[in-house]
Amino acid sequence: MRLSGFCKCGCRIRTKWNVNKKDYNSFAPGHHGKLNPTFKGRKHTKESLLKQSEAKKGKKLTEEHKRNISIGGTGLKRSESTKRKISEALKKHQYDPERIKKLNENKFDATGRKWSEEVKRKIGQSGRGKHNHDNKNNPNWKGGVSFLPYPPEWKTGLKKKIRERDAETCQNPNCCKKSPTLTVHHIDYIKENCLEENLITLCYVCNSKANSRRDYWKDFYNKIISEKYATAI
Repeated sequence: MRLSGFCKCGCRIRTKWNVNKKDYNSFAPGHHGKLNPTFKGRKHTKESLLKQSEAKKGKKLTEEHKRNISIGGTGLKRSESTKRKISEALKKHQYDPERIKKLNENKFDATGRKWSEEVKRKIGQSGRGKHNHDNKNNPNWKGGVSFLPYPPEWKTGLKKKIRERDAETCQNPNCCKKSPTLTVHHIDYIKENCLEENLITLCYVCNSKANSRRDYWKDFYNKIISEKYATAI
C-alpha cells in the first residue's frame, strides 16, 4: 500500500500537493516511466508548458497548500550542481538592469511615515541577530579586516579628492538616490590599496550593498572606473 505523499514508484521521494485533486500526486516529476514505460523520456512541448503557465497565472495558493509545500520540501537535499545553477540564476535575476529600473520606479517611499510601536517592535524582533557583522558565523565575515586601521594617506585629503573627481555624486548608475551621505569605497576591499583607480564615490546605501556579493561589485565598479579613466585619457 502506497503512503500518501510519497512517489508510487517506490523511490520514497515526497510528491507535490495537487490542488485540483485535493491530494498528493502519485508520482514525483519524471518518475512515471519507472512503472509505465510509455511515459519514459517524455517531455512537455513548449506549447504545453505555455498553457500550464497561463493556467497558473493569477491563482493564489491556499494556506493549506503552502503548508503542504513546506512539508514536502522538509529534509530535501540539493546536489552541488543544482545549488550552483540556482545561485547563477539568482545572480542574473537580482542584478538585471531592467529589473532594477522597474524596482526603483515602483519603489515604496516611506519618507516621513510614522510607524506604530507594535510595528517597530516586530521589525526589531525580525531583524535581531541577522545583521551582526562581528559574528564569525556571518557569511560576510572576513577575519576581522574591517577593524584594521587605514593607512596615513587616507587622512591627507584623499577622500575629498576622490569625491571631487566624481563630481560629488554616487557612481552607481542604479543608485536609488535615497541617501545624501557620500562615502569613498575601496573597490578591491583592501584598505591599504589607496590608488585612485581603486577608489570610487558611493552613497551610504550603495556602499552598504557592496558588503555582500563582493566579487560581483568588484567587477561592477572596476568597469565603471576603467571607463572613467579611459575617457579622461
